[in-house]
Amino acid sequence: MKKRLLLASDDAAALERIAALLASEDFVLVRATSLGEDTVATAKEMLPDAIVLAGAPAAVHDAYRVLRRDADLARVAVVGRAPAPEAASGLLPPRGSRDAFVPPADDARLRDVVLDRVQKRRRILVADDEPLLRRMYESYLRGEGYEVVAASDGSEAIDRARAEPPDLVITDVKMPRADGYEVCRALKEAEDTRHVPVLIVSALAGEIDVNRGFQAGANEYLTKPIDLEELRERIDSIFRGIETRGRETVLVVVADGVERSALEYGLSQQGFEAIGASSAEEGLVLARELSPSVVIADAPLPTMEPGELRRKLKENPRTRDCALVFLAGKSLRREKSRRADLTANAVLWKPYSLDRLVMSIERILGERRVKAASEVEMVLEMISSLARALEAKDAYTRGHSDNVARLSRLCAKEMGLSKDDVLDVQLGAQLHDIGKIGIRDSVLLKPDKLDELEYKVIQAHPTIGADIMQPIARLKKIVPMVRHHHERWDGGGYPARIAAHEIPLGARIIAVADTFDSCTSHRPYRRGMEQSRAFAILRECEKKQLDAEVVRVFCSLEERLKSPFAIRELAEEEAHDQLHHVGPGGHVHDQDGIAPDGHKHKPRHAHPHPHPGPAAR
Repeated sequence: MKKRLLLASDDAAALERIAALLASEDFVLVRATSLGEDTVATAKEMLPDAIVLAGAPAAVHDAYRVLRRDADLARVAVVGRAPAPEAASGLLPPRGSRDAFVPPADDARLRDVVLDRVQKRRRILVADDEPLLRRMYESYLRGEGYEVVAASDGSEAIDRARAEPPDLVITDVKMPRADGYEVCRALKEAEDTRHVPVLIVSALAGEIDVNRGFQAGANEYLTKPIDLEELRERIDSIFRGIETRGRETVLVVVADGVERSALEYGLSQQGFEAIGASSAEEGLVLARELSPSVVIADAPLPTMEPGELRRKLKENPRTRDCALVFLAGKSLRREKSRRADLTANAVLWKPYSLDRLVMSIERILGERRVKAASEVEMVLEMISSLARALEAKDAYTRGHSDNVARLSRLCAKEMGLSKDDVLDVQLGAQLHDIGKIGIRDSVLLKPDKLDELEYKVIQAHPTIGADIMQPIARLKKIVPMVRHHHERWDGGGYPARIAAHEIPLGARIIAVADTFDSCTSHRPYRRGMEQSRAFAILRECEKKQLDAEVVRVFCSLEERLKSPFAIRELAEEEAHDQLHHVGPGGHVHDQDGIAPDGHKHKPRHAHPHPHPGPAAR
């Protein structure tokens, strides 16, 4: 699949110059003729591999700020054709980020930087003295698109990281020559590697061991046995944190002007948006206005004790979720009765180092992202359970969403969509009819054909389903698929009556799979069709109801779907992918089919018994 670039500028000549500069590369170039909200909207619609901004420096910097505050674009590299902003502006890309600014006159460098951002893979250094685990890491991480370098002991890991700093270090604790804690400390103490995030993976699961890891400077701590799903989530969390740092607002409430300015400047250099306040009262006002991710505060402040500040933050809906870090003075250390007030996400005793403060902030934000991801998964499971409970009311539709999800997944994979996009389409298909929970049973379960009024009632279910999922951030990409899965290619569908490529691709895929499963399934008023007839109907609906390209790809799967065991085999394939790639307790096989536990993977074969022709359901 070709790499996609979004070129944005309010200067038409600059736009064409950049396009000409990159014309020799095999890219899909999309132009945006402004640096305003239109650029963000275009970027969110196409999700490019990189965005190039050009124009007046102030306009480029403003556009960069807006892009970096949008969570949907956190993983997209942004290259500004403008001088780098001042450090105090909070706009400097943090170390480890893929963003960059290039002077306007240096076209050769701009081209090199863009090519690097589009083509470069993140590099992960893995340190473990167990060869089997190193092989597992290498196989799994390379399958996820990372470049992997391995070290068999702590000393080798330190040397490799110093020679060529990686984007992430994953290290065991118990290793020869230097343990994981020593690796972490050595990297965090060196100027060239202190920005490199470290993920400790260890069988040492006690609270003391975990705390030792964070005290050594680790960004994350994961306990063995390794759950590949969780490993991927932690890696995603770390890189998402690097890419989104510029959108994280940190409020510094410190009375001393010199200390406050130093913290604002230091945190800005690390990529955070740091804002200062000189008193507790000013800090509370700013916190309510800004809803910062983290509040860093003196303990105590001249006019407020730590406990009172914490209580006032928790009382206000706009600040109750702010993380709180206290910078505690020596007076509190001496007075045990007042130390109880220091309940917070982190407490640093003065004198403290900026590096230690940054590591504390990153740990807090990382833990929150992991927790948020877990909560989202719980919500998704609840919604999926609702969908299954809905189908269970009607024997004729039981299993329909599961079937549509598996067929959509297969079609999306065949179309060459990315792994994440395939999973999104599968989830959208699983939940495509969730809106029927808002339709009364007398209509939903009617055994006869619906009359005109009842048909209008049932047509509301895509909108109801989209509205149910709209508040859940994880489902942002799914909502349009659910809302528009009953649109038609010719514009005659519902609810929005949009047509052709205005309909999201995921919705077009789900529509084909939904039509096929509906045709081949029994209904109270008719028997299910034979598959050959269902495929013929799909072809008849090309360019009228359905996308011809999606139909072509789906129909290319006809031989595979002929078996009456096809859906079961798709379910087995799905379970296999989860187990051997990212599922709980999962593992991967190397190129010879060998898994970390030593067993050899046997390839799956088609059902051994021949079947006469397509089977009617």
